[in-house]
Amino acid sequence: MSKEQDEKAKGKPKVKMVMAAKGYMRPEHSTRCANCQERISIPIKAAIATCPYCDMPYRISWVTPDQPRIMGAIWSKLPGPGPWPKGWPGELDSNGKPVKKSD
Repeated sequence: MSKEQDEKAKGKPKVKMVMAAKGYMRPEHSTRCANCQERISIPIKAAIATCPYCDMPYRISWVTPDQPRIMGAIWSKLPGPGPWPKGWPGELDSNGKPVKKSD
């Protein structure tokens, strides 16, 4: 594992791996966050879950008793618009590129 991968893995909760029917390992009770694409564990039979990485809340359905699926985001639980986060590079132009401001 490289130093960069090791640093990235430090803050992540562990996802338990189990043997799948075809003999390969798969994450147990987990799915990928639709916002940040990190793999997240979902408590069994949970109807709502929040990604621990990006704090996006989701409605959850269960495909099988041990396989969750994200049904959609719960937009009403997200905070309202506010100031840009610290370190935001600035405004974006019509093409989505950062606008460089002169000092």
